[in-house]
Amino acid sequence: MLSLETTIAGRHFDRCLMNAAGVRCQSSRDLDALVQSHAGAYVTKSATPAPRPGNPSPRMATMPHGSFNSMGLPNNGLAYYLNYVLADEQKRPGKTNFLSLAGTSLDDNLAMLHQINDSAYQGFVELNLSCPNVPGHPQTGYDFEATRQTLEAVFEFYQKPLGVKLPPYFDMAHFDTIADILNQFPLSFVTTINSVGNGLIVNFETETAAIKPKGGFGGIGGASINQPHWPTCVPWPSV
Repeated sequence: MLSLETTIAGRHFDRCLMNAAGVRCQSSRDLDALVQSHAGAYVTKSATPAPRPGNPSPRMATMPHGSFNSMGLPNNGLAYYLNYVLADEQKRPGKTNFLSLAGTSLDDNLAMLHQINDSAYQGFVELNLSCPNVPGHPQTGYDFEATRQTLEAVFEFYQKPLGVKLPPYFDMAHFDTIADILNQFPLSFVTTINSVGNGLIVNFETETAAIKPKGGFGGIGGASINQPHWPTCVPWPSV
């Protein structure tokens, strides 16, 4: 029989499929639904130190082959997700999940990692270096020297299983450069792609963009990334 089991950094998962830290993992209700699903693990919404409301709506559109969004990191703050995963570890001993972080500065990320390092949480942490949907904030993952400096600062003190979430790269030289950097650090895993940024979906009948933030530009996610032919015009439900 086909097995979907997998192992990450020596930790076993019954199934290899899980959600991305995206648009359906912000609240405890979202996370409870993932716990009850057939996913092998769940990933919490990328957290900032304090709660964020995110970008104005509509900021996400569900498309026939995936999703399109410029969410702006809406989240309930690190304490909310840390409390959730700690409670879940007590309810489901042995289950390993992913606590995602996305500070808008290096100081934010280091402060959150210190908090987690000092806590009882033993699961994986995903350090999101790819947040393309916050106006005015560049992606750390596209600045290779900043990526190196971030990881150097993190591994001066962080002792628990940690991986990074990267933006998509489009040049072979960039693949080699980021690989050379990541191989210098004891990372437990790499999330290799966030949404493909700078997408734009326009309804030609109304001449309006699908979403409001950033002039309608956002990240393309889901199966659309692998589709050889995209639809030229589709309706969308927005949130």
